[in-house]
Amino acid sequence: MYNIDPNFTDQQKVYEDLGIKILENSWAGYNTSLFAYGQTGSGKSYSVVGYGAEKGIVPRVSEEIFTRITNNTDASVSFRVELSMLEIYNEEVRDLLNPKSGTLELRENKQVGVYVDGLVCILQLLTRFTYKFYLFLVKSTSKIVQRDCRLHGQG
Repeated sequence: MYNIDPNFTDQQKVYEDLGIKILENSWAGYNTSLFAYGQTGSGKSYSVVGYGAEKGIVPRVSEEIFTRITNNTDASVSFRVELSMLEIYNEEVRDLLNPKSGTLELRENKQVGVYVDGLVCILQLLTRFTYKFYLFLVKSTSKIVQRDCRLHGQG
């Protein structure tokens, strides 16, 4: 018999409390960010990406965005979806979509503001589109989380 932590919240509850707000702001045309902070093993990767059937915020929001895009009937409307994922660990910035890029630098520009130099941004211009990009995203983030958890587990 397992004792359930009274502070445990399932993925659906996390999505309802945070993900839907991110989704609605994204759908309204705003840039959105998801920031997960906590000690190693606290559930950041699980909440953001999830594992297997237990989808996190990013796959759930992505799935709903692409469902809405697919269901769009106005051929004159186009969509633009961008995604970047980074990790700050031990004061080093890493690109989770391009792990071979090494440590990246934070920069500041008067016109752009603060940005991460060299961070990969996946851009998808869409009209009527299937889930190919979404499937790529889910597969990529699953590999990232598996690798990320192995790295943290060795620490």
